[in-house]
Amino acid sequence: MVSRRTVLKFGLGGAALFAAGEVGLALLPTKLVEPQTPLKALTQKQFSVFVAIAEAVVGGSDPDPRALQVAEKVDLTLSRVDPRVAEELVLGLGLMESAAAGLLLDGRMRPLSQLPLERRRAVLRSWRSASITPLRSAFKAVHGFVSAAYWTSPEAFDALGYPGPQPWLMATRQSLLASEAE
Repeated sequence: MVSRRTVLKFGLGGAALFAAGEVGLALLPTKLVEPQTPLKALTQKQFSVFVAIAEAVVGGSDPDPRALQVAEKVDLTLSRVDPRVAEELVLGLGLMESAAAGLLLDGRMRPLSQLPLERRRAVLRSWRSASITPLRSAFKAVHGFVSAAYWTSPEAFDALGYPGPQPWLMATRQSLLASEAE
């Protein structure tokens, strides 16, 4: 018969081994990407995760999300929203990137940014239909920002067969963007 002491010894040892593994997974680095413009709201790590997600969400579309600077546009948008909104989005982004959270939530042992494209897409699909509400919310927020940055880019209008907004509206938009840049 196994003694209580043996069970405790292996139980504590197993818990310590699990904790060490979790720490190891948490230390796995993000696949960093250099931004094409100076970042305003995101760190390079957060920006890099947005690049990986943009590739998974709209990758394969023409034009390419990197060419449209989708992650840079998300960064600019986040610099203009209520800081609490940006904070919550960044928390969800960190959860999506985390290998430790990934192991518990979807069985992966690498950060999202290090996964091959099809695996990233599968992870995002699992988050889209997750039974845990905060996971679905994180997916919706990140997916929404990426999709908006991509599909509102004038360069993407041709892919939709959309002629674009009225010229006066685009002139107003350009004027507002120019005044903010000053």
